Amino acid sequence: MRALIQKIKDGRPRSGIMLTPGQVTDVVRRIVGSSHIKVLSKRSSVVDPDMICVGGFFDHQAEQDNEPCIELVLYYHPDQQHVDPANVDWDFLSFEIAETLGHEQVHRGQAHRKRKRIRGYVSKGKSKAEKEYLGNDDEIEAYGFSIAAEMLFLRNIAEIDDFRMGEIPVWNEYQYLFSDDQSVLLKLNRQILKYLRRLEVNDEKIGRAHV
Repeated sequence: MRALIQKIKDGRPRSGIMLTPGQVTDVVRRIVGSSHIKVLSKRSSVVDPDMICVGGFFDHQAEQDNEPCIELVLYYHPDQQHVDPANVDWDFLSFEIAETLGHEQVHRGQAHRKRKRIRGYVSKGKSKAEKEYLGNDDEIEAYGFSIAAEMLFLRNIAEIDDFRMGEIPVWNEYQYLFSDDQSVLLKLNRQILKYLRRLEVNDEKIGRAHV
């Protein structure tokens, strides 16, 4: 993941050149687009001006049809006509893109395992729809990856030595929603530890290859 973040960072557009949102998306598409990754632009009123938000989606049917199965979406404010690269936190955007692709790759791997039954979660209160979404075993695994990735980003790339888990929004969401169900939090912690180990091992291999 560190290698992908660096690859996106290296593709940062030059400051002083105003780009349209579509041109920014084209830059990202040239870096991460592939036979199975489709990069799109969309507009959303929840995105602040001069900000870029990232979303993703895995489509198992598209993969079976030999079409791009991972959709990476860059969201812009509806009135955003031009983007000044100097106003974009490209380092954090690079992380968000890499983390989103990793999250969807976890879902892709789950589909490849061809499990007969996806284990759901029955809500016990609070935000029912959100609990049933986040409490699903597949999402626990995928968000375990996302949390582990953000922990390593904050510690190793942003170089924040004293970061707190409370700085990770989705971690806070799990703690709030499942404060009455420790079994979900234990599953999440196991997935976080699993992906921390995997990501750290991969980063070590990349580091040794560049020595």
